[in-house]
Amino acid sequence: MKLDAIPSSPMSRPDFGIEREPRPHGGNSRWLLPAIAAGCAMVTALVGRVAATRLGMGAIDDAYISLRYASHWASGNGLCFNLGEKVEGYTNFLWVMFEAVAIRIGFDPEAAMSVLGWGSLGAISAVLFLFLDREVMPSRLVGAAVIAIVGSLNLALVAWAASGLETCLFTTLILSSVLTSIGAGRRERTYGTALLLVAAAMTRPEAIVIAPALAWFVYRCRRRVIEVVRFGIAFAGIYGVYFLARWLYFGFLFPNTFYAKLDYGSPALVGRGLGYVGDFVIAAPLLVISLLASMLLYRRSPEWVHASVVVVTILLAVVIYEGGDHFAMFRFLAPA
Repeated sequence: MKLDAIPSSPMSRPDFGIEREPRPHGGNSRWLLPAIAAGCAMVTALVGRVAATRLGMGAIDDAYISLRYASHWASGNGLCFNLGEKVEGYTNFLWVMFEAVAIRIGFDPEAAMSVLGWGSLGAISAVLFLFLDREVMPSRLVGAAVIAIVGSLNLALVAWAASGLETCLFTTLILSSVLTSIGAGRRERTYGTALLLVAAAMTRPEAIVIAPALAWFVYRCRRRVIEVVRFGIAFAGIYGVYFLARWLYFGFLFPNTFYAKLDYGSPALVGRGLGYVGDFVIAAPLLVISLLASMLLYRRSPEWVHASVVVVTILLAVVIYEGGDHFAMFRFLAPA
């Protein structure tokens, strides 16, 4: 992840509160860093799979809904659950598409689901390693790798990697879009943020709600309104094409699950959502303490802490509004 400062006023060079150290690996970093990131991904996926097997974790029923759509699509029958019916019974299009591609090139459907799940978990650790090496602990490759692997092996993420659903892919894309939005950089970085957020929103539509926050951080770090305009046009344009295509194909503005659950924001759902988040607080006290500490030190923190606090807070609010879900292991809050 390359951060290039914009050569203008001091305001365009945000202070991340990080002292840069010389990078002894120098020119070798062109291949060394990607190699270590790939190693982090493989170790994370392997350890996660072994842990999931030991704990009896595996694919859940809902994963086979997406898999059925993917199998029909790969077979040339279109996006459908039952042949001849066009009902959008999923909310994870990108996941379905990846499954369909894997099946099309010869993977067994369940093997495709498993490879994508563990690959997505590994991708989280690769993204974390590259970020840590660049922004938090440069030149400390072993430490960054260990933290990236351990941080990715959160039990909830391991469970959802094994589940056959899109949670870890969504986490990877949300994390990547947030980290790409911060820091000075050229227009390619702004467009990269937009593309990653589009991919996240195509994986789960909830990602749309963090678009204003990412636009704000693009502005804070670039100090140029034109970068926000570029971000907005790229995101709205690309996602708009996808939204229009699926509307024309299925004939409805939103997935079928939206119409099956029209009481979003009702007192009953909000109450259930608060209980869901409350259970999460009890289950993940270290995360909550870290979040609260970050809020107390918000003004003195690096920009990546600012972005993390804001995005996690938004994700919590969305889950409360939606009322959570009935699964164990906090599917909707695992990305947080």
